[in-house]
Order: sequence, then C-alpha cells, then structure tokens
Amino acid sequence: MVVIKPLKPSHQLQLFRALSARKEFSPEESQYFHSLQKGYEGEKRWQDYLKELPPEIPILYDLTLNINHTTFQIDALIIYQQHITFFEVKNYSGNFTSQDRHWYHSTDKEIKNPSIQIERNETLIRQFFKQHHLHLTFDYLLIFVNPEFMLYDATPRKNLILPPQIPSLIKKLKQIRYTPTIHHTKIIQMLLSHQTEQPLFVIPDYTYHDVAKGLFCKKCNQRMERMANRNRMICTSCKTVYSFESALLNLIDEFSILFAPMRITNQVIYEWCNRIISKSTIRRVLGHHYALKGNGRGAYYEKRIKHIKANEEVDQ
Repeated sequence: MVVIKPLKPSHQLQLFRALSARKEFSPEESQYFHSLQKGYEGEKRWQDYLKELPPEIPILYDLTLNINHTTFQIDALIIYQQHITFFEVKNYSGNFTSQDRHWYHSTDKEIKNPSIQIERNETLIRQFFKQHHLHLTFDYLLIFVNPEFMLYDATPRKNLILPPQIPSLIKKLKQIRYTPTIHHTKIIQMLLSHQTEQPLFVIPDYTYHDVAKGLFCKKCNQRMERMANRNRMICTSCKTVYSFESALLNLIDEFSILFAPMRITNQVIYEWCNRIISKSTIRRVLGHHYALKGNGRGAYYEKRIKHIKANEEVDQ
C-alpha cells in the first residue's frame, strides 16, 4: 500500500491529550475524551488490516471535505482503477440491537445509528464528485473493528462489516488489481487540495493560568522528574526515561497545541516546564529545532518543517 495521507490523531484529540495531565476534566469532557481515544484506537486497528493490501494501492486516512458549506469526514479510503472504497470505522464494544433504524446498547441506551451517517456521507460524496467532475463509482463500508462488538436483529446490509467478516473483506480487497496512472495522481491531488479543518465539537474550558506546569509522561500522563547527575527525565509512575531534548520537544508541542496564538520564547518555555530545565538547555534545543525570528526582547521561535519525533524515548 502507498499511504498518501497518513493516520494521525485529530487536532481535537491532541488538544485533549495535552490537557489531560494538566487539568481535571468535567464528566462530559472525560466522556468525550474517552470516545476520541477509543475512536482513534479503532482507526489504528483498521490501519493494521489495510497494511496487508498490495504495495501499489493508494490509501488516504482522515480526509475532511466540504461541499455546499457542509463538512464531512472520511476515516479512510482506497483508490482502484475507476473506483473508490470509503471506510467508516467504529470501535464499539458490547452488545447492540438494531430495530427500525434505531440502535440500542444492551443497557437500553439509544445511540446514533451509524448507518444514517453513512447515508448522509454518501449523498455528500455524490455531490462532491459531481461538483469536481469525478467520474468514479464508489462504495462506502461501515467497519466494526472491535472483536467484542455484537449486533443483533440487524437487517442484512452488504456495506455493514462485522468483526468476523473483516478477514474475508481484506482477502477480497487484496485480489483487486490496480495500475497507477496520471489520472489517479490528479484525483489524489484534488482530494488533498480540498481538505478542510475538522470542526471542534467540544472545546474544554481552560486558560494558561489554570493548567498545571511541568513535564508529563506521554505514556501515562504522570509527572516527570530529573534523574540525578544525568541529562534525563524519568516518569515518576511508569519509569519511562526521556532525554531532555525529547522531553522538551513534547512540552513545546503541547504548548503550541494549547496556546497557538502565543509566541514561543526561551522564557515562556522555561515557565511552562516549571523551571525544571535550565534556560541554556531550552535555548539550545530551540535553536536546534526551531527558527529564531527577530532579535532582542522581541525574539521568538517558529517551528521548522522537520525535527525529530516529539515522543522519541531513550533506553532505560
């Protein structure tokens, strides 16, 4: 497979993750954060399945498009000769019942019928294709990736794929042949050029002054502390060890997500890390991975296009 647009956490999930160790969420925020996390885990699971496809098949993840002032989001899509398959991925777990287009959890709680979401998106995709003169057929599959999911009393639908059906679907997809052409390149470029920002459905209430400062572990969200006589940070809970550099890059990325309008300066990051790492070390890391803009008191840093992964860890 050729991953044209890779899977990565949405901006909203990144925001919630950055906040999760720094403030106490309301019950509603906690529930929403859990749903975001679980949804992303489901998309990663589906990504693992799609890795089995032939290497030439182009795949795009998390594509957000707009048609007639209406935004719709595609979890994943694959392109064949004159056909596109769209995927809506659900990571539901537990027992569910479908009755007259209404879905219920085993607790008798009604949930949104995902099939209705598919029907809505199918209409929007047709409109999008027509507006952009795309003469392609498509299908839209609703994939339930969690092996602990069970749906009862559902009317059989060919585009609804339950966990036991996934292996046979992947086997079928692997048998379809694809030869890339300039036409496909243009389709991909057109889709990418019409991306739009995902709407933020829930925005946590926070300010710079009411969130905790310091360095937190990316694995378990617990505080980190300096290791004695070493340029390392260690998580006080899971004992994961980070270099100063990787810990600072995590910290700066979180700051940029939470406070995008604020400029990154040596003093700002010094305060944001709760003065745990020295200004000289912060200046060195910023100078290596960020571009210095301006001079004097007005100097600040902007992120360069490339730097090492922020969640890089070092050996314990």
